[in-house]
Parts: sequence; structure tokens; C-alpha cells
Amino acid sequence: MTVDDSLSAEEIKGKLEKFAGLSFDRVGMIFRVEMIALKNSSGDPGKFAEAASILGESGHPLILISSDPAAMEAALGKAASGKPLIYAADENNWEKMAEIAKSNSCPLVVKAKGMEALGELTKKVKGAGIADIILDTEPGSLHDALTDQIQIRRQALKKNNRTFGYPAITFCGDDDVEMQIA
Repeated sequence: MTVDDSLSAEEIKGKLEKFAGLSFDRVGMIFRVEMIALKNSSGDPGKFAEAASILGESGHPLILISSDPAAMEAALGKAASGKPLIYAADENNWEKMAEIAKSNSCPLVVKAKGMEALGELTKKVKGAGIADIILDTEPGSLHDALTDQIQIRRQALKKNNRTFGYPAITFCGDDDVEMQIA
């Protein structure tokens, strides 16, 4: 489930209520959504922190989505105890995001367009002392996402390239099916 920080506290709590009762029966197996993603769409660190506080109280794992280190620090001030996934370090903010992830003992997504750029950025983040890394190649389509996932696994397993020996995350769309972790 994805929540936008521009929603009011009541709207966020309403989404949480719907989320709590959401389950699917598929051939006798019950599936539930288990993670909540919070987007910093407002650009306001205060709103992001307030929404993170509300969602952090739910007890569900969180993904905090913001490219703004100040907003990320504000949100982690309210929800760091749950060890949320920080999304994401990129070429422009990786040093500050790595510092934030390290000081809060949270996992960090490293994102870059393409395998080569992702590999280089992952090396920098690992060199900054981050061990809990998740990779994102920022694919442009579902086809690219599948191709990238295959290449990440191939590099890690067949080529023994430890730079790609981390889990990967892929955003499939903006509003419906949000993300898959492989």
C-alpha cells in the first residue's frame, strides 16, 4: 500500500483501516499486503514526519520514499525504531542518505539508471559503511524491469560480481501495483 504525505491525518488513518482488512484468497492461500510505502509528495519535511509517525504506530514495515535528505531525517525522527527502508540514494544525494541510513541502522535503496551506473553507486555506498543495500535500476518499462532483474542476478551468480549480490526492488507503476521485492 502506498500513502501520500499530502493526505490529512484522518485520511491516512482511513487508509490504514482499509489496509488492515485487506486480504486475498488464492487457491486456498491467504495473501496480505504487509508493507506500507510513504511518499514525500508534498516536499514538506514536517508533513512527511507527521505521516511517518502515524504509519509507524501501525506496526507495519515502512518504506520512506523521498530524495530530500532533510525530509528523510525528519521522518526517521518519528519512525526510525521500526527500521524503515530508506528510498533512495542516487548520484545527487548518496553521501547524505548513506550517513542517515548508517546513523539510524536502516536499510538503503541505491538507485541509478542502468547496470553500470548502479554498480558504481553501490560501490560508493558500500564504501561509506552501508551493508543493508537494495538495488533499483529505475527501469522505464516492465520489460526493462524484468531484463534488469535477470542481469542483476546473472552478474551476482554467474559473474561472481558481489556489487550486485543484494536484493532488488522495482517500481511497476505509480498508482496501482506499486512495487515488488525480488
